[in-house]
Amino acid sequence: MVTGYRGTAENVTIPDKLGGYAVQFIGEKAFYKNENIVTVKIPSTVTTIKYGTFAYCKNLKKLDNLKNCSRLCFIEGSAFYECGNLQMKKSDFPSSLYKIDSFAFYNCQKLEGIDLSNAQTIQGSAFDGCESLSSIEAPKTTDYGASVFKDCKNLQNITLSKDIKTLTNRMFQGCSMLKFLSRIQ
Repeated sequence: MVTGYRGTAENVTIPDKLGGYAVQFIGEKAFYKNENIVTVKIPSTVTTIKYGTFAYCKNLKKLDNLKNCSRLCFIEGSAFYECGNLQMKKSDFPSSLYKIDSFAFYNCQKLEGIDLSNAQTIQGSAFDGCESLSSIEAPKTTDYGASVFKDCKNLQNITLSKDIKTLTNRMFQGCSMLKFLSRIQ
């Protein structure tokens, strides 16, 4: 597990092994408030990005190799909290992602699209304030927290599961551009 980084490099590569062991976790607040990093390469061995790992990394723009992390199943709460410059498209999310915790991408204003093909759970405010987010694919997600897509001002299209349990409080509050909501049959 990577437990911390306080370096000044703009481009960081997380190794796939440390001490002879596969890096499966990026630890809590490992890169917390690091204002130097712009790009981080995530190893394909990672299964979990822990709480607050990249929170307040205001210059973080790109996560290299994330889409190839076929073992990544869980992004914990506030993992990318207030990473306002983080740029991601639908194709950047790995299909293995199963759960996204509360505030994981809160106020990541440059996220463009999300493809969470196999995610079952997206907790409260996970994508709250992601102003550039225009489309979401979540055909298997059945459990949503409150305010999950709140203030996604450019959200136009969303695909939800036919088995969704409930539309939660403030789920689409402030999503004034929402045009198309479909459910996979």
